[in-house]
Amino acid sequence: MRLTFGVIIWVAPRTTMRVFGLNPRESALVPYLGRLVGARDAVIGAGLLRSADNDRRLWLLSGLACDVIDLAAVVIAAREGAVSRWSFPLVAGASVLPFGLAVLAFVAPPPAAAETPDTPGDGLSWSVSS
Repeated sequence: MRLTFGVIIWVAPRTTMRVFGLNPRESALVPYLGRLVGARDAVIGAGLLRSADNDRRLWLLSGLACDVIDLAAVVIAAREGAVSRWSFPLVAGASVLPFGLAVLAFVAPPPAAAETPDTPGDGLSWSVSS
């Protein structure tokens, strides 16, 4: 999910930012900042997909840290009037949802190793003997 969101926001920052209630016409920095967030999320998402075990935990922690910092930034921006009451839930949700998914990934047991044709388990042999 993080990788997909990152790519989408990087490719179409104006559209994505409008969805979250931020107007790219108000500031030329909005698409730029969207691409920064998109690049970061794409890198974290790719790292999660390409890693395992302890390395995956480090990528999850990195994502969690970014989500907490993003949420704090949204709260500060809302208090300063930079984020409207309408867009606040959308922008905050963009931090809370991946945060919640990352927490679930931490507490969920690791997936069981999938059986392969070379792995015994069901008593059937997949190999052809000569």
